[in-house]
Amino acid sequence: MRLDPRVIPLWAQAPEDDGLIFNLYSFLLCYTLSNLISRKQNNISMM
Repeated sequence: MRLDPRVIPLWAQAPEDDGLIFNLYSFLLCYTLSNLISRKQNNISMM
């Protein structure tokens, strides 16, 4: 699994907002993971 290269500079630019950036990043990661999981379940149920 590769990180989006656009996200890394954003993270590196704002060390003082570390908590905020980390929360946003983890939220996006969880959101995309849940989307992938639900898509896989949909594909399985359609078979």
